[in-house]
Amino acid sequence: MLTESALHTRILIVEDDAAVGRLVQTCLERRGLNCCLVRSCERALRYCLTDSYHLLMTDLNVECPRDGLHLLDRIAVLRPSMVRILTSGEVPDDSIRLAMASGVIQQFLQKPWSPSELTLALESRAGVA
Repeated sequence: MLTESALHTRILIVEDDAAVGRLVQTCLERRGLNCCLVRSCERALRYCLTDSYHLLMTDLNVECPRDGLHLLDRIAVLRPSMVRILTSGEVPDDSIRLAMASGVIQQFLQKPWSPSELTLALESRAGVA
């Protein structure tokens, strides 16, 4: 069951694969979570600076000047209180492990994940009782 705070948590999903993005958005909205899907890092940065999101989830290989890890690094500086989650089909390398150890990434989700694994991970970060 979602807590009152989870119901008001706003999640920003950054995914350049439209099908995966819609799947993530649908899974979370079915659980009652409030989320917005964007397909670029530039738009994600703009949204984070002009709107109030509590959690950002991005794929490692989202098309950016660099990648999703670079986006999370920038968000950690600009919005340090925002929860940051990275997803990838790749095995975590040293840069991901270092980002996790330093707090740039608060959670890593290895693809492929099931819809239930995804919602459990994000709900735990969004304040589910």
